[in-house]
Amino acid sequence: MKNQLLFSALLLLGGCASTSSTTVYSNTMDIISTAAAAAPEMVTGDYTLFIKAVGQQGNNVYLNTELDYRDQRNVTIVLPIPILPRMGIHNFTDLEHHFLNHGVQIHGNAMRARIDFMRDHRPTDLYYYQTHIVVANPTAISVIDAQ
Repeated sequence: MKNQLLFSALLLLGGCASTSSTTVYSNTMDIISTAAAAAPEMVTGDYTLFIKAVGQQGNNVYLNTELDYRDQRNVTIVLPIPILPRMGIHNFTDLEHHFLNHGVQIHGNAMRARIDFMRDHRPTDLYYYQTHIVVANPTAISVIDAQ
């Protein structure tokens, strides 16, 4: 009985303790599986990734953890072009120099994104999924030493 009371008290105290820790991810497969399991919700965390490829389409630039952005092991960091000047990036060469072959740390939300194959500017019945981390604030991403 004494042990039960002690155990109950510990559970109660543990439940009252607040922790505001953020999950830290550095393994792309963990990020991908966590985002897929949470879909359509996002997964907030601190992410440490190594950038192997960069690209641009529309109003975004993309930092990829694999050379082929369609690789199922790839995680894509999405940066809206308007935030780049606040990061000291003014052209694609700056972008490559800043991120390519470097590690990055990001605080943000990972999510599973459906990518439709297009024909004549219309989606077909074919699609695949990517895992995206969208960075809307330049202070949410920083370059670290190569991993």
